[in-house]
Amino acid sequence: MSGRPQALILEHEHSPVTATTLQLVIPTLWNPARLMTALEDYLHCPVVERVIVIDNDPGNQPAAVRRLAHHPRLLLLHQDENLYVNPSWNLGMAQISGHRTLVGLLNDDIQIPCPVLARLLAQAPPCGTVVGLLPAEESARNCVSDSTLPEDALFALEPFPYRQDLSIGTQCSGFGSALFLRRGDYVPVPVSLKIWFGDDWLLRHADQVLGLRSPLIRMDRHVTMSALRRSPAFRERLAQDKREAGTLLGWNQSSGGLPSATQRSNERS
Repeated sequence: MSGRPQALILEHEHSPVTATTLQLVIPTLWNPARLMTALEDYLHCPVVERVIVIDNDPGNQPAAVRRLAHHPRLLLLHQDENLYVNPSWNLGMAQISGHRTLVGLLNDDIQIPCPVLARLLAQAPPCGTVVGLLPAEESARNCVSDSTLPEDALFALEPFPYRQDLSIGTQCSGFGSALFLRRGDYVPVPVSLKIWFGDDWLLRHADQVLGLRSPLIRMDRHVTMSALRRSPAFRERLAQDKREAGTLLGWNQSSGGLPSATQRSNERS
């Protein structure tokens, strides 16, 4: 092969239906340094129609954001208080029309390069599909893949054996750091789930779950979560989300469906 990265697409069962556009939803507390670089890249990426940023801490907003505030493809939604991740997803999705629009729900500590976004949109994951993030092979830990990503491959989309009786956090840490699905497939996350298990809610409603793996994706993992762990309300919020997830998704701690506090705190921003 040539030195230019190639796309490796592993075949899946459903026939693709063309996605018309790509929009990104990013909740943030403005902690990761990578976020400003990522925002500028997304706004210069021709396949990204719009970037919707849920500003959950306007007082912590970097001064550099001001020069982007009037960009025609940036929608900055300032909140008086922290909505948390899952309600922020709901708010961001409410701004998007067009059921075929491909939407990326991204953590603020991750950067997905434009070539990967372009190929993902061109590949058009079929309706009913949720695509999550598979970490680099050297840090895959409990993620299982039957395929090997060639060194010159741009990315791989591959079936992921999601188990509904286990949280995704116990199956593949970081999978929910970036989720892609059609706007028409989005089922609003119940308001009782604030930070965790929104990814499981969406995966539970999917017809098919795929994993995206790429050596080009960059992450400043756990930056926001590290700050959140210092809050005295952290463990109570996690406990509340666990109770709600147990009811909504039919899990219980003794069955192993719910992850420990350490597992979940290491997964989500």
